[in-house]
Amino acid sequence: MLKIIATGSPNLFKHVLDNKVGVWVSPEKTDLLEMLNDGVVKLLGGNAFLVAPIIVNKQSIGLFYSDRMPSGRELDQQSFENFEYFAQQASLGLDYINRMKR
Repeated sequence: MLKIIATGSPNLFKHVLDNKVGVWVSPEKTDLLEMLNDGVVKLLGGNAFLVAPIIVNKQSIGLFYSDRMPSGRELDQQSFENFEYFAQQASLGLDYINRMKR
C-alpha cells in the first residue's frame, strides 16, 4: 500500500493523508474514484467505503478504512459522520498517549 501512496500520480489515500480529511467514496463520486487505480478498485471490491486519517502531533500517521461489503448494506450520511467522529476520537487518544511518553 505504501508503494501506491508514494507514487506521483493523484491518489485518494495520499489526498486523505495530506489534507487530513475523511472521505466517503461511492460509485457516484467519480471525482474521488478517478484518484484510485484499477488495482485498488478491484482490491476494494468497487463498493462504497470510508477513509479517514489518523492524526498524531498534527501529522497524519495512517488511515482508517471501513466498508459494509460483508453485510451489503448501504453507507449513509450518519455512518460517515460516526466514522469521522471515531477517527477523531481515536486520533485524540493516540495523541494523548504520545504526549504522555515525552
